[in-house]
Amino acid sequence: MLNLEKYVDQIPKTDPRISLDEGGSLSINSYIRLTPGKCSGLTEILSELSAEGLESLKTERLKSVSAEKTIAAEIAESFSRWTHQAAASAILQSAVEIATAEMPSHSKNKWETKSALGGVVHSVSNQVYEMIIEVCVSEKYFRASCLKLPEWAVTYHFRINEVPSTDRAYNQSSIIDAQQKKFTGKERAEKYVENLKAQYARYFTEEAPPVPQKYAHFFSIMGVLLPGYRLEPAEAY
Repeated sequence: MLNLEKYVDQIPKTDPRISLDEGGSLSINSYIRLTPGKCSGLTEILSELSAEGLESLKTERLKSVSAEKTIAAEIAESFSRWTHQAAASAILQSAVEIATAEMPSHSKNKWETKSALGGVVHSVSNQVYEMIIEVCVSEKYFRASCLKLPEWAVTYHFRINEVPSTDRAYNQSSIIDAQQKKFTGKERAEKYVENLKAQYARYFTEEAPPVPQKYAHFFSIMGVLLPGYRLEPAEAY
């Protein structure tokens, strides 16, 4: 059997390409490609080899494949060591995320009012809840009287004041309640706004109220409730 080593070194091949997502995934890609004209002497060595006895060729190929599998098993063993270490990295990364999670900004249960295009925005928040009431003024045409009169649209959103990068599902809404009503009188609109504030006042008495069990994922990372939060007692059945 001919010595293949000097030809093997001439075969076009890629250096291993390693892609590492720390604590997540590892992939290594490398390939061998026999291309006529790009390996000096390849045509000659193939011609000579193919003239060897078939059984001898098969035997040598099995030896080569066996050696290749042994090397692949050694690489797999290295991968096993990586998975063990990557698991440790993933655990440590989650611990870092929990320790460094930022509390959401909030108004400490004080209502704030800001001017906005076409109206005003009232807002109040704490570590757990946030409420926004938008009042927009526009003109509405009344066909019966052929008049344009002002109209007040009041839109409110009562929602979770969530912490970024928590366990909530992708695109899961943090809105608990939302509605819009329209009024043709300013006083009625203002009274409705005050009624809304009174209706939801019970949620804005503590800076860090207890978190309902069903909303815990908005304030958790890997199932761990973040520092500074507490859960409401589980309901007894």
